[in-house]
This record gives sequence, structure tokens and C-alpha cells, in this order.
Amino acid sequence: MEGVDRYRVMEPMFECARVVMHHRGDRFAPAYVQGIAGTAFTIGGICPCAPTCVTVPRTTSELLALFGYEVTPVHYRAQAPEAEAEYAAFLQRLAASIAAGRPVITWHAFTYYEWDVVCGYREATGELVGYGSYAGGDAYAVSPQDRPKGGMDVTDTIALLVGEKTGTFDATVAEVEALRFAVEHAHSQKNAARCAEPEWVFLEGFLCYQRWARDFGDPARRRSQGDSYCLGVLDSTRRCAAAFVGDLAARYPVAAGHLRAASEAFTREAETLAALKPWLGWDAPEEPDAGRNAQVSALLERAAEQYRQAIGRLESALPLVG
Repeated sequence: MEGVDRYRVMEPMFECARVVMHHRGDRFAPAYVQGIAGTAFTIGGICPCAPTCVTVPRTTSELLALFGYEVTPVHYRAQAPEAEAEYAAFLQRLAASIAAGRPVITWHAFTYYEWDVVCGYREATGELVGYGSYAGGDAYAVSPQDRPKGGMDVTDTIALLVGEKTGTFDATVAEVEALRFAVEHAHSQKNAARCAEPEWVFLEGFLCYQRWARDFGDPARRRSQGDSYCLGVLDSTRRCAAAFVGDLAARYPVAAGHLRAASEAFTREAETLAALKPWLGWDAPEEPDAGRNAQVSALLERAAEQYRQAIGRLESALPLVG
């Protein structure tokens, strides 16, 4: 299938929806979809699963429905007696959708435990073709047709078939809800009672940033996969937060000053996160380094403060727009 846009945001759950809508003629900006989805504003974990498990307002199917699309989930139960028949039926539905010019959102097709977009199926060679958040760019990613089976230990929904657009998207309601979610998420009290405990626990918003910076205050802290993965996603999604909020300033003149200031703070946060890549990126050493850890802790504290400044401005903007 030609003309399918690649991923423009390294984000595992909702950029797939934008890619499919883009192919269907709804050319929403990547930052706009991330803002409406809520992921422009989230931080969770810190762990390898955080970008897929962090609290958001709605699922991928529900986001597409919000934009007006009908969505049909396709199920595959790996341990069921009829598992092979179910998988064969999934491949048939995938092939039919692609033949009809409709890409299929598929779990674990090219990346690991993420929603990917399949826009080609080579039946003769048994291969899937498409894109993921870090798979495919100038050229399509290609994987064996059985690859999605490897990610079905966490879900029984293997694909989302995006059907007709029958609903109407209410942009004003969705935009205000997105700003409200951003503030609520930042103040999340999930597992707050355990924040100070030495044992790891999943945190969100300000508390997550606080514990992340505190953890790297330990000279013995190692760089983990969770650090690298979360940093890569945050570096991408916070740029979306800046763009989304900045664009809203033109739509809501009464709150334009607060929204522009929030956008500038999110931009500074994204720049600080980018500065962490030499120490926390995938190519950075894993072994503890006291000097590195001190630098990382200081930068995370700075990013957290910039995030707090951005959220503070959104708090001021909300009474004016909502």
C-alpha cells in the first residue's frame, strides 16, 4: 500500500491512530493527536512498560471513536484450542483490509508490545510490512506474519480494524478535556503513599519525576532499559505538548498568554530531556558512574521543574477556556 505516512512521534499507543487517519484523509498534526490522546503530557514508571501502561483518558479504539471512526477489535487467544484457526482468520481479515486500502493497527508486529501499523501483507512469503514507533522510516519495516503472536501474553486483542467515519469530532470539548487531563495527571496520587519506600512502585506525574531524580542521586544506580525507553518517548512527546499547547493559544485568545508560556516551558523540558541522552540513551553505558548519576539527577530535577512550570500555566488557563 503506497502513501501511508510513517511514524512522526516515538510513542507506542496513539501515533498509530494518526497514521491510519492520515491515510484516510484526516490530516491531523502528530502533536495534535498526542495532545488529544493525553500522551503529550504523561510520565510514568519509570519502567520499560510505562509508555504503554501509564494512565490516559481513553484507549486507542476510544481515541479513534472520538475522532468519529468505527473500530472493530480482532481477538487472538494464544492458549485457546482453536488458536491456530483464530490466527488464520486474523490474517485473512488483515489481508482483506489491506486489499481495500485500509492499514491495520496490529499489536507487536514490528516493535515490542506496541501498536504498529501494517500496510502490506506478502502472502507468498508470509511477511507483514509497515511501520512502528522505532521500526521503519525511509523504508518499510518487514517481519514474519507470526511475529504478533509473541506479544499476546499481555492482551488478547491482536488488531484494530478501522472502519467508516460515521461520527463527528468535537474539537473544543476534546481540547479542553486534554488540558484538564494534563493537570490531573501531573498531580496523580497513584501509589503516593509508597513514594518514599526503597522498593520500586509505579508512579505518575510530579511524583514520578521526583522519584526518578532521587534514584539517580544514588551513585550506584545503573542505567536501565526503562530509563532509556521512557526518555526516548518523553523526548518525543514533550515536543508534542509544546506544539499542541502553543497552537491552542491562537484558538483561545483569552488564555493565550498562559498557553504560550506553558508551550515555552514544555519546550525547555524537552530540551533538558534531550540533553540526558548521552547519559541515559540506549548507547549510554549501563554501569554505575557517580559523576554521570549526579549530572542525570540534576538534569531530571531541572526537567521536573520545567514540567511543573508548564502545568502551572495550564492550571491558570483552564478556568478561562473551560
